[in-house]
Amino acid sequence: CFLRGAEGQEPSEDQCVALEATLRWLCDEYDIGVDHVFFHRQFKSTQCPGPRLEAAVNEILRRMRLLAQR
Repeated sequence: CFLRGAEGQEPSEDQCVALEATLRWLCDEYDIGVDHVFFHRQFKSTQCPGPRLEAAVNEILRRMRLLAQR
């Protein structure tokens, strides 16, 4: 649960590392550009993945964009 408030939690460092590795692999394996990674809430009304996880994913995507520019 990565929602706001007392009920929400921050993703752990291990979760973020695993998520970054998974995103990098998926983008490489399926030739997906970083700008084509979306949250499903962009297509359907939902709170998922929650702002705390979304912030972590956005940071991962930012780093991936920087690496792609090199």
